[in-house]
Amino acid sequence: DIEFVLEDLDVSRFALLPGHAYIRNITDIDIRAPADGEVQTAIGSLTRIYAQGVQLELRDVSFWFKQKTSAVAPSEFSGLLALTLPPQGVDIDVVVRAIPSSPDGVKTRAQRGRFLEVQRVQVKLSSDMTVDVRQTNHPLLAPLLKPVVSARVREGIESSLAERIRDTIEGADALAWDIGVRADVFEDAGLKRGAALLAGAWSELGRMRRQKGGLFS
Repeated sequence: DIEFVLEDLDVSRFALLPGHAYIRNITDIDIRAPADGEVQTAIGSLTRIYAQGVQLELRDVSFWFKQKTSAVAPSEFSGLLALTLPPQGVDIDVVVRAIPSSPDGVKTRAQRGRFLEVQRVQVKLSSDMTVDVRQTNHPLLAPLLKPVVSARVREGIESSLAERIRDTIEGADALAWDIGVRADVFEDAGLKRGAALLAGAWSELGRMRRQKGGLFS
């Protein structure tokens, strides 16, 4: 029923120090010690990070809104908007599980190329946020249409931020996995683990530099 587009989402201010942070970590240790076999230890963990009052400010975000089933003109509304959040800011809730180091878990890690599983990423903007709309195609009707646009802006930014946080965590996890794989090769060549990890990180930087676009280009 509705088409809504946000473009040029340039974050003018994003303060990572929240008004309140809650971090919980649960570690599972599974030890199997058969009488006639080798002792096996599998370790996994579940971490939750909940931050309240993260500050966010957006300026000059272009938007386009279309109500397909609107019986009242205008059905299309576009322009620029700025968003400012009060001290309550943004609430961010992230839950990440470390895939256990059990035999099945090791296989799962290898299949996914990851150490972690992102189980939940939720972002909630304060309901008291301020949205200023300007340079619209219907300036006289802007005060009437702004509440509808504000609701869509909240949904769009919440979804966009949640996706960005998930992508960042998964990207960092994939990078760590690739460095670990490369470090194993250097360790097989005779380096100690610390030196192998350093060599693996250096090798990963070289790979990123050689990619299309290049890391430092």
